[in-house]
Amino acid sequence: MPTDTQRTDRPDQPANCFDQAPGDCILFGGAGGPSPADAFIPGAMMRRAIRCAWAEGQPTEALRLTQELLAQDDALTAQDTAMTLACIDALIPRCSLPMIRKDTLAAEPILTAILDRAMRSHRHVVASQAGQILTRVIEAQGRFEDSAEILATLLTMARLRRDRFEIAQWTNDLGFTLGLLGRWDKAERYGEEAVAGFTVIEAADRANNARANLLAARLHQLGFPDAVGLEPEIEAVDQRYLQAGDWRRRKTLLLLARIREHLGDLSAALDLIDLALALSRGVRTLHRREDARYRRDLMGALKRRLGVSESGRGELRRR
Repeated sequence: MPTDTQRTDRPDQPANCFDQAPGDCILFGGAGGPSPADAFIPGAMMRRAIRCAWAEGQPTEALRLTQELLAQDDALTAQDTAMTLACIDALIPRCSLPMIRKDTLAAEPILTAILDRAMRSHRHVVASQAGQILTRVIEAQGRFEDSAEILATLLTMARLRRDRFEIAQWTNDLGFTLGLLGRWDKAERYGEEAVAGFTVIEAADRANNARANLLAARLHQLGFPDAVGLEPEIEAVDQRYLQAGDWRRRKTLLLLARIREHLGDLSAALDLIDLALALSRGVRTLHRREDARYRRDLMGALKRRLGVSESGRGELRRR
């Protein structure tokens, strides 16, 4: 899920904040702390095995054991839940459309169970963290409808709590995901709300990123030639990305390339997409495949235009 606010935690929160629950209480498993007898309970033994698997760098085994534990309707402690979310989070790139290993997909039912139990027990921070990671796993599989449904639920929860940060975050991510589904009218509405929300809480970089998503929606809504008029706004967002050193600048570069392509300047469009690919080098995101595909399309169009003339061959060699 996309999302697309870099999926980062609040700047004023620790990475794993689980309301005010004691670290040793049994999360979702009833009140009370562990007792000496816990050492002989199968669930407690399995929780220890899960901790060991994570500590020894065996994520596949840790995920398998956690699935088995939850399938038995057993509980993770609050501390183990924090560890599980942190370890799964580390397996999945913090970007939209992440590229993940096939064995990491085993995290989905675990995250779904944690999210469901957290929502039923009103543990909002746990639900937010689990939902944020879960949407990345789902989007990696191209299941944008499922991601949008989760994001809409998280947004509803945030609205009920009047949490301004999360309202802005989830509206941005939901708008971005709706864009992936081609629902540009709704993407535009959520984008407008996200920009306003981040601006009010003075989260300038997040507001800039949300504005890029909004402009993408508007470009698709307007179509060409009308979308050419968005170029000054896109360039302003692009400059903010440049100043921040943000690889997500690829989004504005892509929009500018679309405009250059429409205006017939294929060479300039290629320069822009080449820069976008350079910025995202090393980022494990499926967006790179999309951008590379668009570059191939531009190269094909340029070859057809230049033909086999001497000047044309020189331009193609430069590429």
